[in-house]
Amino acid sequence: MIRIGIFAVLALYAGWLNAGHQHTEKWYQDQWCEWITEHRLDDGTRVDCLTPDHAIEVDFARKWYEGVGQALHYARMTDRCPGVLLIIEQPDDCKYLARLRLLSTRNRPQMKIWSTGPAASRCN
Repeated sequence: MIRIGIFAVLALYAGWLNAGHQHTEKWYQDQWCEWITEHRLDDGTRVDCLTPDHAIEVDFARKWYEGVGQALHYARMTDRCPGVLLIIEQPDDCKYLARLRLLSTRNRPQMKIWSTGPAASRCN
């Protein structure tokens, strides 16, 4: 049996391990969001970036679909428009941004979309 130290378990639980990413979601959030970060809502959830107009979820490209649900929830809870900041690390991540854009144009309220990361400029 392999023994795992308490720190390793806590690190996995808290999401401290980068899982192969250049930076954490929190790092991108802190670099990009000039407003309120990690705003705690009445239901215990936390908005990654809260602006006067938008409740924004920050997610890696492969988690785009999770970002949609979270942004919609945060928007409803804060009476703001939903937004997603998608982290594009590889050129292949552009397909996730395209999926998010397509979904956004077909739904109301329309979600505001931003992208950041090393390969964000390679997406159309």
